[in-house]
Amino acid sequence: MEPKSTAGLKEKFFIVIRGKSKKGFCRGCIGRLEAETQRGELMGLLYSGSTGSPKSGGIVGREDTYPLTRHQAQLLLFITSVSKRLELLCNPQLFSAICELSQDDLVVLRYKKGHMPALVKNLMQIGKKESKEDLQMLGFEVEFVDNDHNLSSKKSAPLPLFSAADIIQVVPSYSAPLGLQWKDGQCGGK
Repeated sequence: MEPKSTAGLKEKFFIVIRGKSKKGFCRGCIGRLEAETQRGELMGLLYSGSTGSPKSGGIVGREDTYPLTRHQAQLLLFITSVSKRLELLCNPQLFSAICELSQDDLVVLRYKKGHMPALVKNLMQIGKKESKEDLQMLGFEVEFVDNDHNLSSKKSAPLPLFSAADIIQVVPSYSAPLGLQWKDGQCGGK
């Protein structure tokens, strides 16, 4: 029952999607694979959302996890609510679209008990990278589109930062019409 080390292999991340708390990991936790036992259990580092530093090690069954890329793990780590992480993962089309967001893509955000259209301006790394073990979180800086179908003119204030869980719809920049309209919670052309 010697664990197979993943040293030298590409980093592999995962999220625990089911199962009870078992030796450090619980549902919604994000981890980085360190080794795999012959019984198919994953040994890994557990990341906490507050710092991006690995908190501890743990063991979890492979069948209780879902594999993630580094980018996906960074986006999910910035979502503080583990239930919201899992909810986003349950919508693979939206999660995939969020993972592929680029500058000037139009998104619809859950904002102040409503929905607001905004343009993605930057993908921000959050947290300090004090060691190679640390995983910086990723959030989106956005610029709101106001009700007159123009970008907000407040240039002096810093752009607000949102997590992937705040995004409820994605419209890639290549498919957004030039004459953008926002009406009744839907995006459409003029």
